[in-house]
Amino acid sequence: VHRGMRRVRTAGCALVLAAAGCSGGSGDDFAAEANAVCADYDERIAAIETPADLDALSGSAEEIAALIEEGTAALRELEPPEDLADGFGKWLELNDEAAANARQISAAAEAGDRERIVELAALAERGERRRARRGARPRGMPGRGGLEAS
Repeated sequence: VHRGMRRVRTAGCALVLAAAGCSGGSGDDFAAEANAVCADYDERIAAIETPADLDALSGSAEEIAALIEEGTAALRELEPPEDLADGFGKWLELNDEAAANARQISAAAEAGDRERIVELAALAERGERRRARRGARPRGMPGRGGLEAS
């Protein structure tokens, strides 16, 4: 249970940070704003205690999903530079997927389905590794460290 929740949290944090954005041209302000949003939500997600049992896991996963959704909504309010809007939109979609995954983990925990929890956590982790291997981030997209506008 602990490992599964950590995987979900890691995936959620990475997606929120990855969605932060882009750089270039008029992207200086955008990058600074996106980094501020991501830093705030990364901190809030990291503050969630690792649950000790399935009941706690259900609540933690719901809390993580809500934070991912809030962070994504805040990022959607930003206007990326035109040349990076498509890539930024794709990362927002990945955040939506991470929130949905966290909600599925919550439901599985509530149902006592440990096997499904592990399966969902592994899916989130594999998706992150696959995107990293493919270099799926558009130009200027950060890893976990934030952005630098060019």
